[in-house]
Amino acid sequence: MKDRMEKPNNLPPRLASRRAAWEARMSEMQHRQRPGLPGMRGRPGSVRSLRLLLFVLLAGGIAFYYYTGKQAPGQPAVTPRSTMNLAYSQLQALPEGLAGSEVVQKLLISNNGLQALPADVCRLPRLRYLDASVNNLTELPACLGGLVELEVLHLAHNQLTELPAGLAGLHRLQNLNLSFNQLRNLPLFLAELPALRQLNLEGNEVPPAEVEALRQQRPQLQVITGTPSSSLSGASVVNPSR
Repeated sequence: MKDRMEKPNNLPPRLASRRAAWEARMSEMQHRQRPGLPGMRGRPGSVRSLRLLLFVLLAGGIAFYYYTGKQAPGQPAVTPRSTMNLAYSQLQALPEGLAGSEVVQKLLISNNGLQALPADVCRLPRLRYLDASVNNLTELPACLGGLVELEVLHLAHNQLTELPAGLAGLHRLQNLNLSFNQLRNLPLFLAELPALRQLNLEGNEVPPAEVEALRQQRPQLQVITGTPSSSLSGASVVNPSR
């Protein structure tokens, strides 16, 4: 750089001293070579800029992870996993990226104040375990019967008054918890669910005659019964096979 610059002759002493100091400074900076930073040797300002850039990239990466990996109110984007725990999350609909997933086998959506089951639940073809207890459900979608691999269904502590006939398609269902709802009768298809082993009716007002009829048709089925004022200790288990 110095070689390309023409030195004017006969400079005043004051300017000549300033020029000499400037050239000395430039020479010193050129000798401050930092390995691993080609093109930035002897440039402290450039090094500071590089550090600032790295900091911005790191902060941006953290922000991206936080806003895409965390669940936010509404419809957050999540990565499907075999077990999805969305309880106590003020959920109103399934998060984006979850509907249609063949990965999810266990879904927990209890304690969300749901008044209706999210329709996309029916689009989880590999679902085996569904817990939608402690909500405000008044009815269930018929499409729920299309979850042919479902084995456990918890619907306790809702406001269900009846069950859709579509649930007759749950041929692998083993455990059905309907405790503490507002059921007053039993649908006939319950006796036709071939894999059903336990049925919890505690806290409903199903007539004893209907429970007895179910018992006669399915002697191996364990039926837990009670009234709305019954406690767990006061519940009765109808299981004549024992």
